[in-house]
Amino acid sequence: MRRLLSCLIAIAAAPLIPANAGDLSPETAAVIYAMAHSVSGYKLPEQAPQIHLVHVVKLRAVACPGRDCAVHGLQAKNMIFIDMEMDMDDPFSRAILFHEMVHYLQWSSGGDARDCADWLRREVEAYSLQAAVLHKVGLRLATPILPSCA
Repeated sequence: MRRLLSCLIAIAAAPLIPANAGDLSPETAAVIYAMAHSVSGYKLPEQAPQIHLVHVVKLRAVACPGRDCAVHGLQAKNMIFIDMEMDMDDPFSRAILFHEMVHYLQWSSGGDARDCADWLRREVEAYSLQAAVLHKVGLRLATPILPSCA
């Protein structure tokens, strides 16, 4: 847990690109945030999350240290980190931001996950909502492979 926190602090301290860089406009982020709130039913926090576009190597260093993995976004407290190479005109890329927005709303409603089972419940909920949103536009989300808590 300490390693994860120190990695997150390192990412937060690194130079980050604001949400209006690249093809992620503040308007697109606001629409996705509103959709995450509407679909999830979580109370809307007083502040929206800070969105930072970062290189995927930094995301992997936190999400799967020492190995390669298919991470393109993560949420930590009131911050969301998104792979800066993602094309925000692509529905799957927007769905990843949506997924992380759901995690932000989960965090703002109940803090950090209490344990592995709580983390897993949150992942399942975020993936289910993400799949439902993609389904509405005729797309299908591949079934994620989640670790067990055993």
